Amino acid sequence: MRFSILLAAILPAAALALPAATPEPDTIEARREYFTHCQVVASAVKYRTCPSTSCTAVGQYPKGKVVDVVKTPLDDIPAWLRLTNGYYVYSYWCLPA
Repeated sequence: MRFSILLAAILPAAALALPAATPEPDTIEARREYFTHCQVVASAVKYRTCPSTSCTAVGQYPKGKVVDVVKTPLDDIPAWLRLTNGYYVYSYWCLPA
């Protein structure tokens, strides 16, 4: 009984004395590299209204054209890249520039 009373008196004071734990930043996310441009490496690449070959191809970019893409991680490139103009290109034919 004495121990529990003593413990109840000490614990609140001990909790106040400890510094608050701050979460560590995600070091992997902090080191992640991104790209915002890609260059067409095929003879031409079609840009589409959605990320699928069944979607309408609005037009195409010629080989060598550099296009703006939404910020994309270099270590996790999706199959389809979203362009800043709202269209999509297949990432196999448009490499980070």
